[in-house]
Amino acid sequence: MQKILEAKVEQDQDNKWYKTHRIFDWPLDSTLSYRNNRELFEKNVVEPVNNLNWVLKILVRYIHDSDHIIARSCYELGQVLEFYGALSQAYIAYCLGRHYNNRDRDILNSIKAVKVRLVKKMYKIPNFRKYFPRTEEHRFEYELLKEQILAAKTDTSDLKKPVFLVKKKKVGLPFPVEMIYVFGLTIMIFCIGFFMKTRKK
Repeated sequence: MQKILEAKVEQDQDNKWYKTHRIFDWPLDSTLSYRNNRELFEKNVVEPVNNLNWVLKILVRYIHDSDHIIARSCYELGQVLEFYGALSQAYIAYCLGRHYNNRDRDILNSIKAVKVRLVKKMYKIPNFRKYFPRTEEHRFEYELLKEQILAAKTDTSDLKKPVFLVKKKKVGLPFPVEMIYVFGLTIMIFCIGFFMKTRKK
């Protein structure tokens, strides 16, 4: 966290600082002795990577705009991960970096390069949005959502079948239905009698 804050101070004084400086001092050298020493590897690589991962997870929750220092932090993290063989994780780190600065050519080129390596090894290309879904600021109140889920699980009230259609109301007639038949027959008899009378004339 301290290195990121120091870089932000430098960036405020020179908005192109990130292009010519590195935020972290991770040496990427295959001849380093600690590559074959588990204890040194844990101390010099695994712990710093885990620490940066923890810091970035906190920062991305609150920084929603472009940020060159966050972008470069992700880029340097991706370089370390790619160098030590974690290609899928490197790809995600680069994609997160590009999310915070989509004009950084170094990040874009690294995404393309690691993608080629993943394809050659026949690895699945990670879905960046699965790890960092697109959300609006304050769109989800997670604590409230958690409470609602818990309430739904502990609710003992009887379940009611949902009503999707409004029942049609039956319209009642002011007279029995049978009267319609009687009235209809009467009219038919009257009409037949009228036509027969007309023919006789």
